[in-house]
This record gives sequence, C-alpha cells and structure tokens, in this order.
Amino acid sequence: MTRFEAAALRVVCFFAETRYPPTRAEVIAYADTGAESGLLTQHEVADAIQCLIDRSLLLERGGRVTLASVPEAFSIHEARAGWFPRKWRRAQRIARYLLRISSVRFVALCNTTALAHARDESDLDFFLITRAGTVWQTRGFAMTPFALLGRRPVAGEEVPDAVCFSFFVDETALDLSTIAFEQDDPYLRYWFLSLLPLVDDGVGADFWRANATLRTRHPLAPPWISVNEPSRPRVRLPLFSGLDGLAMRMEQACFPKALRDLMNVDSRVRATPSMFKAHVQDGRAAARDAYARFCRSYDLDP
Repeated sequence: MTRFEAAALRVVCFFAETRYPPTRAEVIAYADTGAESGLLTQHEVADAIQCLIDRSLLLERGGRVTLASVPEAFSIHEARAGWFPRKWRRAQRIARYLLRISSVRFVALCNTTALAHARDESDLDFFLITRAGTVWQTRGFAMTPFALLGRRPVAGEEVPDAVCFSFFVDETALDLSTIAFEQDDPYLRYWFLSLLPLVDDGVGADFWRANATLRTRHPLAPPWISVNEPSRPRVRLPLFSGLDGLAMRMEQACFPKALRDLMNVDSRVRATPSMFKAHVQDGRAAARDAYARFCRSYDLDP
C-alpha cells in the first residue's frame, strides 16, 4: 500500500465506527500521513482513493466512500442527513441569540451534527470561544434561557435538538493540546477539523494557527469557513472579566456530583478560569481504540 493510499484509508477507518461515509473531498482534506508526517498533494490522494475503490477496499456511492466491510454506512447516513435541515435552522437561531452576548467571538457546531450525521434524537453540540476572562459569565447567559425552556440535555433522557453548551475556551486558551491524549488523540483531531462555524469575528484564524500541532498529520486540511453568519445586533449584553470568578464559583456550586468528582482530574472535565469542558462520558478513548482496530484490519498503522 502506498503512503497516499494509507493517508486516505486512515480517514475512512476513523469514520467507520460511527458509520459515516466521508465524501471524496473530505478524505482528501483530512488525509492523514500517520505518525511520520510528509508532503501530500490533492491529486495524489485523489488517485489513491480511486485505487482503493478499484481494489475493492473501499465502496463508493454518490460521491461518498466507506470501507467495504461497512456498506451499511451509506443507508445510515442517508437517513440521518434528512434531519440536518431542521437541526441547522435551530442552530442558526441559537447562534443569533448567542451573538447578543458581547463576549462571544466564535460559535461552531461540532460532533456528528457538524457532519450532517446526527440522529433525530441527538443534541445540538456547540463549541464557543469567548473574550478573555468571560467563560463563566458567557456560559451562564448562554444556557439560562434554554434551561428555562426545557431545551437542555437531561440525564437518562433523549431530547431531540437539546442545546448542549459543554465546551468553552477563552481567547487566551486556544491551544487544545492541553487536553489531548499523550500519544495520539484521533477523535480530537477530527473533531477539530470538522467544526462547522456559525459565528467568527476573526478569532477562528488564531484558533486554527494555535492548533498547528493538532493538524500535523493533516497537511491538506483547509481552514474553516463560516456559513451564513447572522448579522450582529447593535445592542449586545456587556460582560466584565472582574465578575467571572464569582460566576465560576456560583456555577460550580450547582454542578451535579458526577461532574464535580471528575473536575480537573483528567481531560474529560476541565473547569478553569479560561476553559470549561464537561464531557463526563468522554468517548475519545473508545474512538481511538476503534480506529486502531479498523486500521490494523488493513495492516495499517493508526
């Protein structure tokens, strides 16, 4: 197998566990050089994809590809993509509300929703970048109206399109290597690359540059482009960095026990003045193991 074929196949192997069939363009953009970084060209990766299809290692349908061992990925994605227009409209409405908070600099959909591959019952997962010293005030104002309307996630229940604000950083904490696994963190790499920005005042370019290490294995990955960004309201709610410590203490006092027990123990739950990440059920280790299994089934180093 050539290194170009390996770079393309790693991408499809990563998405195989969630039964997401990436487009040819996504495979080229996310092409993964592996542990030994190297130069790639789009033409070389495109040719490699076709070679993998010709050798029956990959299947193709409608411009999307999947491993020959998971042909059901096509029908699963087709069904899930039907929910995306509704989820997209609701995400845009939420972004318009978030823009009323002056500290909000960047808002992106993430996880399977960003790939139009979320289940009907799935949450709307958001990642936000705020101005320095305003993470906790921003979180409070962001989540309060949705909590009052019963649109927040509920433990043990599935609420379609529940609004999940589980990851905030401020503009001083853009480098996500602080939460990456020591060896490799494929989930974090692909999560970062597949963000779908709704709001970006320019800090997105700084965020992209700050995570050059995270992108080392993906030399062809292009920066994100904000899609249909809503206009900014003339009047925005002002926040003050001097009050964020109080907001942090008040919000942490309301955390459920499961969240408090894991707070700053490892990278699953981070609660600091510049970051809030609340993933009690963090699937990154499981995703890494599944990715490795798929790669090794093709005698491919993850």
